[in-house]
Amino acid sequence: MYSQRSITINMKKDTSHLFI
Repeated sequence: MYSQRSITINMKKDTSHLFI
């Protein structure tokens, strides 16, 4: 249930790091 949310947050954080 909260796994999907964790993945979404992880993806967003990964994108932010890549963008930076």
